[in-house]
Formats: sequence, structure tokens, C-alpha cells
Amino acid sequence: MYNVVHMADTDLTTTTILAGETLAATLSFAGYPAGDSITLRYIFRAGAMRTQAECAASGTDWTLGATAQETAQWEPGDCFFSGLYTSAAGVVTEIDSGAFIVRQNPLVRSYAEVTLAAIRAVISGRASSDQLTVALGDVQLSYMRASELTGWEAKYAGMVQAERNRMRRDRGLESRQTMGTRFV
Repeated sequence: MYNVVHMADTDLTTTTILAGETLAATLSFAGYPAGDSITLRYIFRAGAMRTQAECAASGTDWTLGATAQETAQWEPGDCFFSGLYTSAAGVVTEIDSGAFIVRQNPLVRSYAEVTLAAIRAVISGRASSDQLTVALGDVQLSYMRASELTGWEAKYAGMVQAERNRMRRDRGLESRQTMGTRFV
């Protein structure tokens, strides 16, 4: 079950959403009412992600929405937006802009977490047949040495830990880092 973020005002900059949440906002702009032959389009930019959403007219207000499937594709971090108003005469005006924060949804596993779980399943002998065989075009790989698997496990465990540290820092908590020491 995904949450729905409802915003009753036009200040998207105070918003933090989880990737995978439905975004719904009612927007009002003095001098830029909704109407026939008039559009309001929002452009969102987060990392390499670029997407847009058309606002629906609701009386003189606008309704902005992004589905859970759409926001699930948004990269965690700052999401920059621009609201572009197109008048009946075809004149485009930027009437809203700023940034809000997208956080990784803790209920959705990242690629690194899924891959690490598959590697650990192979190492412990609990892997499904899909996890044991990888198809690359016309070639199928079904065997890796233990040293290769432990190398990949270490790499992906580090990636997962880095993701978790980033999420902890985003919440204002200390990150859990390991410090290596060597006694001579």
C-alpha cells in the first residue's frame, strides 16, 4: 500500500516524498486560473530522471498528480520542478519552480539489495534455478567459483551499506561505518 502525499497549497518546496508514493496537489495561482485552452505542465528533474505531468483544471484551481509507479522511478535526492503555464494565446510562462526531497522508500528493495540476496542464496545453497543461471544473449552462465561469488558479495554488501548510510544521514542519524585498523 502506497501513501498519497496531498498538498493543499502551492509550496511544493516544503514537501518530502518517498519514491513510490502517489503525489497529489491542489494548486492555486493568482492571475493564472485554470480554464479552456489553458494548460499547466510540471517538469520534474531528479538526477538523470526527467519527466513531466499535466495538471487538470478543477474550477479555477489546478490538480497535479504523479502515480506511485511514476514516482518509484524518481532517484532519491533533490527533485527540481518547473510549472509552465500556457495561456489561450499560446504564451508560455514559468509560474512555479523550486525543489523538494525524494527519499528512497524503505519498503522497496534496491537493485543492490536484490542482487546481494541472490548472491547469498547461491553461496548458501538456497538459490532458485533462475538465480543459478544467467543468460547473456545466446550464452548461458551457470557456474562461478567461490572466490568470485565472495568477491561479488563483498562488492554488493558495500553498496547496500552505503545506501543504508545515506538513508540514515538523510534522517539525521549517524551512519554506521566500519573503520579498519592495523596493529604493527
